[in-house]
Amino acid sequence: MNFEIIRIAVALIGTSYLAYEDYKTSFMNDKVLYSLLAIGVILDIAPLNWDFAVYCIVPAVLILAVGYVAYISGQLGAGDVFLFSALQLLLPFRPSLLSYGAEVNVPFIISVFLASSFYALIFSAVYYAYKLRNKKLKFERKTIIPAFLLLVIFCILFPLINFGARQIVFMSVLFASGIFLTITKKQITEEVVVQYLRPSEIEEEDILCAEKMDAKILKKYNIHRVLTKKEIAKLKKIKKMRKFPVMKNLPRIGPAILLGLISCLLVGDMFIYLLFY
Repeated sequence: MNFEIIRIAVALIGTSYLAYEDYKTSFMNDKVLYSLLAIGVILDIAPLNWDFAVYCIVPAVLILAVGYVAYISGQLGAGDVFLFSALQLLLPFRPSLLSYGAEVNVPFIISVFLASSFYALIFSAVYYAYKLRNKKLKFERKTIIPAFLLLVIFCILFPLINFGARQIVFMSVLFASGIFLTITKKQITEEVVVQYLRPSEIEEEDILCAEKMDAKILKKYNIHRVLTKKEIAKLKKIKKMRKFPVMKNLPRIGPAILLGLISCLLVGDMFIYLLFY
């Protein structure tokens, strides 16, 4: 007995709450995250099938390890990492109750991660386009080449895949979002994301824009990108600077994870479903 209904319910309720909290505050409740992890471990151990438990738990530990690297480099929030790990524990496979849609021979969490990344890409493009709506767009020359390559790939895919209306919309949204974020990356960073704040104005787990800091200062004080209490205390010791470049106005990933989870529960692997079904 794998408690499928309980697993689905806990995953959906927990992710929905965390997505809402992330959207409203940019933070996820640690107690809820730890509870989801604990419930996942309990459900994986409960059948007393140790091969099954290892199959569920080891990938979750790997997600935490890889996610920690992404976290300390400022690529993912700690809450996002814990949530993906909890979803692996709760739904190590696509529930057999939902047998329709596209099935692929990859762990269910990979399908959820890819679907979440797709939604996060779209949300980011829409969010930053809105923020830049009254500004003149500025393009860097060096971004033209990668943007052009994305466009070339998009054009090459058309004859290789039997595209219908759904596939055309999906691919157009995907590539349009990617191209927009590529060519406006510098403007988004400088005019929307980065804010210069005093240490007292910085919140825990804010991300320091290290590229706009003197490398010698960063090395001298051993300052990391993720601004914990310890890192903020280090900033206060720097007498030469009163304000520091902090990356604010970042997209909230929680809602994207929720939509990715729902999509994969409904149709299996979302990318395979959208492209080939």
